Amino acid sequence: MRTRTKKLDGRAAALVALAAVMLAAMVVAWRIDAEASTTPPEDAYRLVVTNEHDEPVSGATVEYADQVATTAADGAVLLVLRAPELAIVHATGMLPDAVVVGDREETTLRMLASTGPDGERTVLNFAGDFMLGRRYLDPGDDQQAMVTDEESARAVVADIAPLFGLADLSTVNLETVVGTLSPEDASVDKRYLLQSPPAAVAALDDLGVDLVTLGNNHSNDWLDAGLTSTLRALDEAGIAYAGAGPNASEAAAPALITAGDLTVGIVSMTTVTGDYVNDSLPDPTAVMPAFTAEEDRWEYEERLFGFGLPGDPTYVPSAMRRPSEIWSLFEDTEKTLTAGDAADLWQAMSRVYPEMQDWVARRGHAGAARFSRSAVTEAVAAARDEGADLVVVQLHGGYQFADVPSDYFGDATRAAVDAGADLVIGHHPHVVQGFEIYKGKLIAYSLGNFVFDQDFLATHPSVILRTVFEGSELVDASLYPIVLDGYRPVAAAGDVATRILRRANEASLQSAVSLRLPDLHIGSTRVDAPVTAMVVADQSRGRIAPIAEPGSVSLRLSPGVATATGGGLLQTGEQTSGLLLGRDVFGYGNLEDTQADGLVAAGLEWSVPPGSLTLDPASPEGPWVVRLDRTTQHLTDVVARTAARVSLPGHRWFDESGEPVDGTATYSVRVWARRVGAGIPFVRVFYYEFDDTSPTREPSSTPLATVDIELPLVNDGAWHELWVDIPEPPERANAALVGVGLSPPESQSGTVWVDGLQVIEWRAADETPDRTWVPVDYVVASEQTEVSLPVAPGA
Repeated sequence: MRTRTKKLDGRAAALVALAAVMLAAMVVAWRIDAEASTTPPEDAYRLVVTNEHDEPVSGATVEYADQVATTAADGAVLLVLRAPELAIVHATGMLPDAVVVGDREETTLRMLASTGPDGERTVLNFAGDFMLGRRYLDPGDDQQAMVTDEESARAVVADIAPLFGLADLSTVNLETVVGTLSPEDASVDKRYLLQSPPAAVAALDDLGVDLVTLGNNHSNDWLDAGLTSTLRALDEAGIAYAGAGPNASEAAAPALITAGDLTVGIVSMTTVTGDYVNDSLPDPTAVMPAFTAEEDRWEYEERLFGFGLPGDPTYVPSAMRRPSEIWSLFEDTEKTLTAGDAADLWQAMSRVYPEMQDWVARRGHAGAARFSRSAVTEAVAAARDEGADLVVVQLHGGYQFADVPSDYFGDATRAAVDAGADLVIGHHPHVVQGFEIYKGKLIAYSLGNFVFDQDFLATHPSVILRTVFEGSELVDASLYPIVLDGYRPVAAAGDVATRILRRANEASLQSAVSLRLPDLHIGSTRVDAPVTAMVVADQSRGRIAPIAEPGSVSLRLSPGVATATGGGLLQTGEQTSGLLLGRDVFGYGNLEDTQADGLVAAGLEWSVPPGSLTLDPASPEGPWVVRLDRTTQHLTDVVARTAARVSLPGHRWFDESGEPVDGTATYSVRVWARRVGAGIPFVRVFYYEFDDTSPTREPSSTPLATVDIELPLVNDGAWHELWVDIPEPPERANAALVGVGLSPPESQSGTVWVDGLQVIEWRAADETPDRTWVPVDYVVASEQTEVSLPVAPGA
C-alpha cells in the first residue's frame, strides 16, 4: 500500500476550485448553489459513535466541514450544519470510518475494532468505473471543461476522496486509456472510445487508489500504443494495475499488493471481447438498406483477401468477401491453429478489414485479459503460489444498464469462487446490481459508475463497497451510497441514499437474469435460483447480510385512491391480486439537499430556471421548492423539469424467448404545488426514443413528441397534492423528460411553486410474474379493502 496524506485544508482548497469550475460551467443544467438566492439556517445534529458491541466511544475525533470535534463520554457530539456533510471519524483501537451527518436529527456510527478475535483487520474499498474523458474535457454548449489540469482533476473527486481513502487497499476499474493520443490512431470503428488526460492519475492519487483494474473493454481503445501510454502513466504515479498487458499471459497475471498485514492478489479479466460486434455483422446475403449511413456501409462491402499457400494451416484462398464472411471463416480456422499462426492470420486480415473488433490480449496484440474458466483458475492459483493471503477477482461483463446480471456473467463470477477467490467484484453494466453469497464468498455483480460521464438517470446512483477482513475471513461488507452530481461523485444523503440502497436490495432479492431480446434491447427473465443476500439499511449506509424472512405491511385501501406505502419492495402473488402497483421512476422529486459535498445545493437531478430554487417552510415535502414566475412581459413558458431522461419501459419481464410476461404500463405525474395570480400551470412531457441496440454505433436519442397537460391547481396560495394522468406514450417512446411549467398570463402576473414531483409507473400486480419483488410507492384497489402485503427484508 502506498503512503497517503490527507489534509483538511487541502480538501477545502479542492472544494473552492471545484466550486469555481461549477459556477463557470453551470453544470447539471442550471442547478445553482442555493446560497445565491436564499440560505437555510444552521442547525445542530447529534452524532453518536459506538463500538461493535453498541457501547459508546468517547474521545473519537470527528472531522467535518473543515472543523474538528470530539465525542463525549456518552459517545455523542453536536455538529452545527446547514446541509449534509461527510464526517470522517477516528478513534483509538477502531478502524477509521465515515458517515453522512445533517440529513437526520441524530445519526449513529457503529465502528469496528481494528483487531478482532483472530487477529488484525484489513479494510478493502472497491468502486466502479472511472474515466475523466469526453464530457469532462468537452462538456459542450460553450461550457468550461471540468478537467484542464491536475488541480481540476482532483477537484472532481474532492468530495469523496476522504471516504474512499479510508482503507488499507482501494481499487477502481480504470475504464479508459490514459494519454494524449490522436483520434486517428484509435481503434477503427469502435463504438465508444475512452481516453482520459494524464491529469487523471492525480485524481486517482487523491482518491488513495492503490490499484486499478484494466480487464475491461476500453483499455485497448488506442491499441498497443494506448495501453503502453496507460501503463507508463500508472507506473510513474506508483499505482499498481492488473488485467491488461502486451500478451495474454502478462494480461492475466495477478497483481500482488500489501494491505495491512495481508498480501492481496488481484485478478482482473473481462468477458467483453469484441466478438459480439463481429458476430452482429450483416449476413453475406443481406441487402444494404437504402438509409444506411456512410460510416456503416463497410459492413456490406466486399474486399479482396487471401493468405498463405495451399496446404498451409492458415491458407485462405484469395476472394472478394464481406466482413461477416471473413469473420466466420477466421473463427472456424482459428480453432485449428497455433497461437502464432492465428496471430499471423489476424494481423493480415486486420489490414484489409481494420474495422474488425478485438479488445483482449490475443492474436499477437495487446489488450485486456480474457476470461475463461481455465484462465481464472490458473490466475487464482498463481496468486496463491506467489504468496497471496487473500485473492480478489474482478470481472468485467454482463449487459450494460441491465437490472440484474446475465446468466453467463453469473456463471463466470461463481467460477471465480470455484477457482478459489475470496471475493468477486463485477463491473461493466454502469448501474448498481445486486449481491450474492456463494459458497460463503461475496459476489458484487456491479458497483455502477464511480467517476463517469453518462447522462442517463440510472447511471448516476452508485455505491462504494467497504469490506473488512480478519485474515481471509470477511467479517463485514458495507455500502456507502454515492451519486454522480454533475459527474462528480459525492456521498448521498436522505431520500437519495435510501433509494440507492433499496435498488441494491431489489437487485439482490430477484431470482432473475438479464437477456438480450429479439429487438436487441435488454430485459429480465425469472429463473429458479436461490436468493442468498440482502442489503440492510443502516441509516446513511447499507450492510450486506445473509437473506432473512420477509415482513409485511398492512394497508387500508379506498377504491381508486393511490395509497402511499412508504416505499420498499412488495412481492407479487396471491396477496397482491387485483391491485395496481405504482413506482416512482424519477426518484428525485424531493428538492432537499441530498449531497454531502460541502455546499448548500438543492434540486439534484432537476433542471430549473436560474434563481428559482427557494425556501418555503410550509411545503409538505420540505422547505426547498421551485418558484416559477410569469408576467405579461414574458413571451414564452417557464418550465422546471427532470435534468435527465426518465425511463419508460414498455415491459420489464420476459420469458426465455423474449416475449413479455408483464402488462403494459400506464403513467401519471404526482406533484405538490401552490399558485398565486394568473397564467396556466401545466405538466409537460418530452417523449424520446432511446436506442442502444447497435453493436457498432453510438446510442441515439430521438425526440418524438411534446405533450402539455393543464394542471388543475386552484388560485388560493395553498399547497395541493395533484395527480395528472399522462396520455399513452407515442409508439417507440421509451424515455421522457417531465416537468411542470407556467404560461404567460394575459393580464397581471402569476406564480407557481412546485415540489415533490414524481413520475409513477403503474402495472397490474396480476400481470407481473409471481414471486417478484417490485418497488412500490403507491397501491390502488378497485374496492374498499384492507390488505397485508409481504415486504422484502433489508433496505
